[in-house]
Amino acid sequence: MQQLRLLRTERDLVEDHIHHLKWSLKFEAINTDERQKLVSELDKLESLREQVRLSHQQAQRELHQKFHKVWGQLMKTGYQNSRFAHQVERFACLYTSQVTNLSLCSPDKYYRPSEDFMPHEFDILGL
Repeated sequence: MQQLRLLRTERDLVEDHIHHLKWSLKFEAINTDERQKLVSELDKLESLREQVRLSHQQAQRELHQKFHKVWGQLMKTGYQNSRFAHQVERFACLYTSQVTNLSLCSPDKYYRPSEDFMPHEFDILGL
């Protein structure tokens, strides 16, 4: 995961530099020699971006295979939490500093999430 983060950061930096160069070529008044240098540098950066992108893809595949071979990480979809992770986080987790805080509760207790209300429902409920 650390390698993925580093590759993603590298890719983002390269893409930022590419966008800056494209902006310079499009909007700044530069002479022909300078323009050629920028175009050459842009070509190199686009090649580097492709290499980093492929490395990132390969690292993602390798990480994916370390989990379930078909599903990968159940709690992630790309960079974001999956729908399943969101549901677990929202409905199944009890946040406490230590598990012994629950020692006086029955193991059969059912913990329900609080009800969500839309703004227009507050008027109906008189809240």
